[in-house]
Amino acid sequence: MRAARLPLLPALAAGLKLRGELDTLAPWAFVDRFCFVPTPEADADLAPDAKKRKYGFVEFEVTYPTGAAPALLFYYDGFDKWVDGVDGGGSCSERLRAADNVVALQSPTSFVTSVAPDSLGRTTTAKGRAYVRNEAYTWFFVALANCAAQCPETAGYRDCQGPLVASYKLHFTNGAAEERREFSADELGTLEVAWCALAAYAALGAWALRVRAALRRRRKFHHTVAMLCWSAWVQAAGCVFALCHVATFARDGAGVPWCLAAARFLGHAADILLVSLLVLLAKGWTLVRRKLSANGRVRVTVYATVLLWATVALELWRLHAWDRSRYADAGESPPGYALVALRAYAAAWFLYAAHTTRRNYPRKARFYGKFNPAAALWLVSRPALALIGRSVNDHERAIVLYACDQALVVVAHGLLLFLYDPAWPAWNGGFPFHAASAADLGLASRAADEDDYALARDEDAGVDVDTGAPLRRSAAETYTVSRSSVFRRISVQGGRTARLMRAMARISADLDRALLDLQGEIECDVDT
Repeated sequence: MRAARLPLLPALAAGLKLRGELDTLAPWAFVDRFCFVPTPEADADLAPDAKKRKYGFVEFEVTYPTGAAPALLFYYDGFDKWVDGVDGGGSCSERLRAADNVVALQSPTSFVTSVAPDSLGRTTTAKGRAYVRNEAYTWFFVALANCAAQCPETAGYRDCQGPLVASYKLHFTNGAAEERREFSADELGTLEVAWCALAAYAALGAWALRVRAALRRRRKFHHTVAMLCWSAWVQAAGCVFALCHVATFARDGAGVPWCLAAARFLGHAADILLVSLLVLLAKGWTLVRRKLSANGRVRVTVYATVLLWATVALELWRLHAWDRSRYADAGESPPGYALVALRAYAAAWFLYAAHTTRRNYPRKARFYGKFNPAAALWLVSRPALALIGRSVNDHERAIVLYACDQALVVVAHGLLLFLYDPAWPAWNGGFPFHAASAADLGLASRAADEDDYALARDEDAGVDVDTGAPLRRSAAETYTVSRSSVFRRISVQGGRTARLMRAMARISADLDRALLDLQGEIECDVDT
C-alpha cells in the first residue's frame, strides 16, 4: 500500500525505546512523532529481520485500566496538515475520525499481537508492531484517544468519551543503515555532523592553547583573549557531550538526555562569550583604547545577563513545555524568537559601536573596514537561519539548521584565533592590540607578578621570552641567570607579602571604625 493510504504492514519483534504516562481528563492526547524515509515496494518473501532492515518499523505497548477502550491513532498527512487540522482543535471524535489509521487495543488484530490483563485484573496491556512502507518522506504522528468515533445526540458526555489514563512504550526505526536506523528522517546526518564538529574543535582547542601561551610570553594575554579561548574550550566540551548522546542514540534509540542538555547549555555559554567579545571589540577594547567607559561596561554586562537568562528560559521550556506536536524545532517557539531578537539587537549594536569607533579613530579604518562586515554577517546568521529554515522541507530542516549553526561557530572561532595568533604578523599586524606594553593594555596591575614569574621560568628553562626558542648558554651564564631568576622570585614574593599585609591593615582599620560606630550607637540607645 502507498503512504497516502495505509503504510502499515504487520510485523514481528523489536525493542522499545520511548516511554511515557498519561493521566488526564482530556480524552485525546499527543504521544510522539517520527519521520520515515522512502522505502521500496513491499516484498512478501523477505524474512522478518530483512524486512526490518528494509522498511520502517514501529512497535508499541500500551497499558490501560481494564474496562477502558483507548485507541492508538496514526496520522501521516504531513506536518502542516497535522498542525492546522488535527492539533489545531476539534473534539475527540473529530480527531479520531481524522486519523489515517485507528488501532483498537481491546483485542488482537493484524497490528495488535497480544492483549493480556495483569494478575489482579486491574490493568490490561496491549502489544503490537508493524512495518512502515512509504514512497516519500512521511511524518507519523501518534496519539491516544478514549472516545467514540460517532456520538449520538441522545448520548451524554460520559457515554461518548472519558479520561485518558495509560502508560505507553514506543519504538520507531527507519529502513536505513544500521548506524542511522534509530534516527528520524529529519535527524539523519546528526552523527556525522557531531563527529566533524568534535574534530574541528579538537584542533581549535589546541590552537587556543598555543595562542594563549604565545600571548602570555609577550605579556599580552588580555581579557578578550581569555574570552575567546574559553569560548572555544567550552564549545569543544559541548561537542564531546553532544557526540556522547548522538553516538549512544545511534545504538539504542534513547541516547543520554543529560549529555544532550549539557551540550546545549555549553553551546549557549560559548555563544554568549563570543557575542560579548565581538561587541567589546566593536567598542575598540584593546584595539584603540585601554579601558571602556563605565556605561559601556554596564551595557555589555546587562546584555550578556539578559542573553544568559533568555537562554536558560529556552532550555527550561524545551525540557518541560516544548510541544513536539506543534513546533518542528524549539527555535520556532516564543523563547526561540526571543533569542533571535536578542541576536538581531546584538548585530545592530555591533554595527553602531564599530561605526562610532571607526569614525573616532581613523587609523583603524582599514582594519574595521574588513572586520565589521564579517562580524556583522556572523551575528545576523542565526536570525537569517531562522528565516531560511521556514523555506526548508520539514524532513530536512533540523539537520540543515544544525549543520549550518555548527559550521558558522567553527568559522567564527577559527577567524578570531587567526587574528589573535602572533605567529601571523604579516596578516594580523593591526590586531588585536593598539599598544606594545602590558601596562598600556591595562594588564600591569593584574598580571605583573605572573609575567615576572613567567620571565623567570623561561630564563631558568633556557627559553627565549618572545619566540619560545631554546637559548644556548655557557655554564657561567647559566649560573648567573639562575641566580638572578631566584632573586626575582624572592622579590616578587616579597612584594606579594607586602601587598597582603597592607590589605590586612586596611581591613583591620575598617573593622575598628565599624566597632567604634556600633559602640557609639549602643551608648546613644542607652542614654535615651
